[in-house]
Amino acid sequence: MYIDLKKLVNKIVNNGVNIQIENRNLPGWNDYDFPKQHVEILNFHNKADNDLWDGLILGYNNSSFDYETIYRTKSIIGIILIEDGNHKLIFKIPYKRGFNKNLFKKEIKKFINNYRKKWGLKTKFLNLNKLMLYLNY
Repeated sequence: MYIDLKKLVNKIVNNGVNIQIENRNLPGWNDYDFPKQHVEILNFHNKADNDLWDGLILGYNNSSFDYETIYRTKSIIGIILIEDGNHKLIFKIPYKRGFNKNLFKKEIKKFINNYRKKWGLKTKFLNLNKLMLYLNY
C-alpha cells in the first residue's frame, strides 16, 4: 500500500509499525558503511522509489542486528530528508539497550556524507520535533 510521509509518521507515532532488518550485503546494493542498520517498514510503500519505506537504526553501541529480524516500534527519532523523496526514517528499538546520543549524532553525519557522495542529492536530518513541524502537525 502506498502511503505519504505524513500519514506514515502518524501511523508510526499512534499505532506503531513493523520494521525488518534489511540485508544490503548484495551485489549492486549500498550499505553506506552501515551493513546491519537498514530497515524496511513492512506493508508501506513509498511512491518515490516504488519500494517499501526505508529506515535506519543508528546510535547503538551494540549494533548486532540480525538480517530479517522484525521489530514492532513507535519509536521514531527523526528523518533524513532526501531531495528525490526516498527519505530514511530513523528509529529506536524498544527495550534494546546501548543507545548513545553522541554515537547517534556521529552516525547520522557519516550516513548523510556517504549518501551524498554516492548520489549527489541534497539531504537534511530533522529530529522528531522538527519533522512534526515540517509535516504541519
